[in-house]
Amino acid sequence: MKKFISVLLVVLTFVTASPIAEAVCPAIPASIVAEAASIRLSKKSLTLVAGSSKKIKVKGTKKKVKWSSSNKKVATVKKGKITAKKAGKATIIAKVGKKKLKCKVTVKPQPVSVNKVSATYYKATNSNDIIAILKNNNARAVDVHLSVTFYDAKGNIINDSGDSNYCFEAGRNCALHVYAPTDGYATYKTKLTVNESFYTNRTYVKNIRINHHNVNEAGSSILIESENTGRVNLDTIRATVVFYDAAGKVVDFDYTYLNCKKAGESSVDTVYIPYIDKSDDYNHISFSYYKIFIDHAYVY
Repeated sequence: MKKFISVLLVVLTFVTASPIAEAVCPAIPASIVAEAASIRLSKKSLTLVAGSSKKIKVKGTKKKVKWSSSNKKVATVKKGKITAKKAGKATIIAKVGKKKLKCKVTVKPQPVSVNKVSATYYKATNSNDIIAILKNNNARAVDVHLSVTFYDAKGNIINDSGDSNYCFEAGRNCALHVYAPTDGYATYKTKLTVNESFYTNRTYVKNIRINHHNVNEAGSSILIESENTGRVNLDTIRATVVFYDAAGKVVDFDYTYLNCKKAGESSVDTVYIPYIDKSDDYNHISFSYYKIFIDHAYVY
């Protein structure tokens, strides 16, 4: 009898406890499970060109989405719109509740274009040399090469020469120049080539500051006081001075390499004013004004 009562008590305990256990740990509704499984991004990976944008969406839910980027220098995001900033990689994160959705973004640099490098060509009135003033409208530094072919009156090639800037910074100006043949020429043709630059991330023209410049007392040169305001030691800095007359025509040019190559260093460098062409008394040219161009400043 005692054994029967014991078994009965066990059975009653189990039956009584079952509803309580079910109330404490209810089953998750199937609709909620289905929604969590269906939440996804419209794109899991993207490749964009710097400067472009693309919008992605979170699908499978109407809940609020919080957007963020792992690298805002490469790509930013606002309400699902991804904007590519510069070459590199970033992860775009969409947070819905406690769930995180990720889209891997690769940003490629804009392709360089010769059409985005504007050039104005001048024939120096003093020396007949060719000077080109360029502006780089590409989004990054490029490699530019100027080639000039000189012809005589009969159309025969006298000479072919050129000048280059291997790290022409975005948004900046520079001067390229080619010396004319000593025996003269009748006509010339120019060709400008633009390519990818190996030195894209090694150019520091922005760190070169010209603190002062003037014509020396003898009237024979331009003195340029410059400073390397950056934290990088440079291998080469080229500066060109172009001389103009009152009408804005190029009279001539000269160039030098600045010596403020160490970080924080200043220097005073000399650019000589050209002599009058074919002058026996070595008189310097007359000019109304001049412009200084920092053509390049980079690390090999």
